[in-house]
Amino acid sequence: MEKAVFSFCNYYFTKAKIEFLEQPENDYRVNFIPKGEFCKEDSMFKLNLGVIVSSHKDDLETNIIEIECYAEFKFSEKKNLCDIPDFFFPNSIAIIFPYIRAFISTLSLQANRCPIILPTMNLTSLQEELKNNTIEK
Repeated sequence: MEKAVFSFCNYYFTKAKIEFLEQPENDYRVNFIPKGEFCKEDSMFKLNLGVIVSSHKDDLETNIIEIECYAEFKFSEKKNLCDIPDFFFPNSIAIIFPYIRAFISTLSLQANRCPIILPTMNLTSLQEELKNNTIEK
């Protein structure tokens, strides 16, 4: 059996903002801001995934939830950013997304509002943006 190329180590949230001035409409827009940082010294990749959930009413867009989540991945024997396989980028986002979905649902529910439950999403379109927004340290 082949050894895993990377492993998911940890995740944490550094920003959580919720703003319900009125009951939001059910028409939500979700925007993602993926960034990455690869540390050559310890072969660690830190994914920073920002998520903004906005509501639309009468052609007015209002951000109701803004979060920022970090996820840490450890690579076996990868010492340069160019050594990271292409499949890592979409998979890293897919691994952390269920945690983000659950956090947003819990955050909105604890505000004693109708919970915002994001649907499952295919986020493979974010892989190029993540690659382009990744730096090497």
